[in-house]
Amino acid sequence: MNKTAFNGIVYNSGRQDEFVDYLINEFKEGSDRKIIVHLNLSNYYYMGTNKELYEFIKSKCIAVLEGIGMKTAFYLKGFGKLNDLNGTDSVPEFLKQNRNSNGIFLLGAKNSTVASAARNIKSNYPHIDVKGYHTGYFSIEDEKNIIDTIINSGTKILFFGRGFPLEADFIMRNYDRLKNLYIWNLGGLFDFLSGEKKRAPKFIRLLRLEWLYRMQKEPLRMLFRNTVAAYWSFYNILTGKG
Repeated sequence: MNKTAFNGIVYNSGRQDEFVDYLINEFKEGSDRKIIVHLNLSNYYYMGTNKELYEFIKSKCIAVLEGIGMKTAFYLKGFGKLNDLNGTDSVPEFLKQNRNSNGIFLLGAKNSTVASAARNIKSNYPHIDVKGYHTGYFSIEDEKNIIDTIINSGTKILFFGRGFPLEADFIMRNYDRLKNLYIWNLGGLFDFLSGEKKRAPKFIRLLRLEWLYRMQKEPLRMLFRNTVAAYWSFYNILTGKG
């Protein structure tokens, strides 16, 4: 794994197989708590405009470089050609290769979506012990009971798909109670694992234009992140001190 320091945060990048091997090793029983967060241009915007969130990611999380926008910005900044990583591609390979018996719990999306994602994981990766799942639509008042459910399930790995920055806000509020978990923040992954949404065709992904495909499919949801947030982050990276 390559490690690139910028504005106090160390960004991890590399080949997908390196990343999967790294996570499997990091998520072994007995390892310290790990919080994996992917930073694309949109997530970088929220982090950069919220000091508490920035300090949390800087001090408590393993940051992963994600997206063609971040890759381009870091290249123009002088960091060279880095291999960015995303959860949508990495999770299936992780599930395929991970043979540790520490189990996973899915938290996020609509109840029907996360339930379908859990069923598909059980079907496609029968060696994976899915300890449980819970919708991502809940209030702060519900959080204690949800965390109790996660902990009581006996899982060690939490796949968290509530979107950024909601995922980070939840973890910051409940940091001490989540101390025995390995948490992988995965945004909208359950939409794809459930089959409710389709990835862009492979040739579009190879051209690194999946962001444009998704914007065409969901223009209102993707508009801010692909315009205001992306331009702010790109400018901030290029003019930052490094």
